[in-house]
Amino acid sequence: MWAYKVYVVLMVLGLGVLIVEADEDRDIVNATLFVDECPHIQMEENAPKYRLLGVWYAYATTPLPFQHYQRRCASYNVRNSTYFKTNILYYEKKKAECVVTYSCKYNQAIKQYVRTLRILTRSRTPDSELIAETNEYLMSRGFNIRILIWLRANAFCFEWYELKFETERQPMSYQAPFNMLGPLGR
Repeated sequence: MWAYKVYVVLMVLGLGVLIVEADEDRDIVNATLFVDECPHIQMEENAPKYRLLGVWYAYATTPLPFQHYQRRCASYNVRNSTYFKTNILYYEKKKAECVVTYSCKYNQAIKQYVRTLRILTRSRTPDSELIAETNEYLMSRGFNIRILIWLRANAFCFEWYELKFETERQPMSYQAPFNMLGPLGR
């Protein structure tokens, strides 16, 4: 009986420690993600958009407001987007197999800035050296990688693309017949 009481006391203490650690972890996450002022972070201003087009998988992310990630890819036309000058924190320059995106936007509801960071990879299962290199870069910039949610094979995917008809001149037969007679012309 005495051993049972000791066991129950130890279990209660263990649960208390877990709760305290969870609260400390939540405080670390909140202090890292919700800030009164966005810290100045130098972005990669010359990230070559043409190398970053295509399919990406969010391998790690700061906590998101939703729990389930869709497996179907979302697509974004980035033709005139300034995203590649303002939100690319890091990209792996050899093969462009890994990108870190970052944003810090004001949330009116909580009256604070919300920081979002994502590690994007070309594969659902990237090379461990690539992830280690990316983590080293983030830690050198002072970002606490312990707060990231590692999605791994559950990663959601998306595609950055530019439509060819928007980037290249089309043959005359596809252009609008301005200043021409007929139903579409003047």
